[in-house]
Amino acid sequence: MPVKIIPYKSQALSKLQNGNLEENKPIGFTADMKAVRPYSNIFYWANTWTDMGAELSKHPHQGFEIFTYVLSGNWEHFDEKKNTWISLSPGDVHIIKAGSGIAHSEKFHPDTQIFQIWFDPNLKKSLARPSSCQMISSDKFYSEEIPNLTSKIICDEEWDAPLKLESEKITIKDNKITPGLKKYRLDPQMYYSWYLLKGELEISNQIIRRNDFFIVKGERAFDFHVSRHARLFVVSSPIKPSYNTYLELKSRR
Repeated sequence: MPVKIIPYKSQALSKLQNGNLEENKPIGFTADMKAVRPYSNIFYWANTWTDMGAELSKHPHQGFEIFTYVLSGNWEHFDEKKNTWISLSPGDVHIIKAGSGIAHSEKFHPDTQIFQIWFDPNLKKSLARPSSCQMISSDKFYSEEIPNLTSKIICDEEWDAPLKLESEKITIKDNKITPGLKKYRLDPQMYYSWYLLKGELEISNQIIRRNDFFIVKGERAFDFHVSRHARLFVVSSPIKPSYNTYLELKSRR
């Protein structure tokens, strides 16, 4: 089974703001030597947290769709168009469609943790559009309840989830799973990128622990055993998007 496991200690680890802000990156930039290089239309994935609080000063973005998901605490984004700070709480989502260009600031309150994932839309189209920002509160998302699984549907065209991305065929789910054997039906044309936030899993006799990351590609079915109550975040994305990604465009220059 083509499963790639990237344990926490094998990810890119860094500290910012004099150590007040810490990150582990399963998918990172070129400088993030231990991180997985971008694939599909996922360009970057960071788990970022702080105990003391921190602020990132104004910095630019262009082209990408920047997804922020608050896991705990309170995170703020400065909206230049509205000239105000937008505050997010646990379970809330913020999306920047950077388009032709945007600059923003970020504020982390004490004891805050977020995911920030950069998705790679068709840049030939997105770079020609003006930027936009949207905050979606946690209560706007659907939850699917089936035996032994609660799945918060963050992005999924079939469910008409409130988060709409230009990046092609992206689904995002935040799953809470009880112990036992779990079997999934998958689309063999897709990548499935999983991040374990809580609990413990076993995949082919290998233990997956908190903050470990794993990727499944080209499979119709996948199963694993949940040893302890788990919170498992998953993004599915196409193996081959219908457009050239940023890295593909860059390599042709």
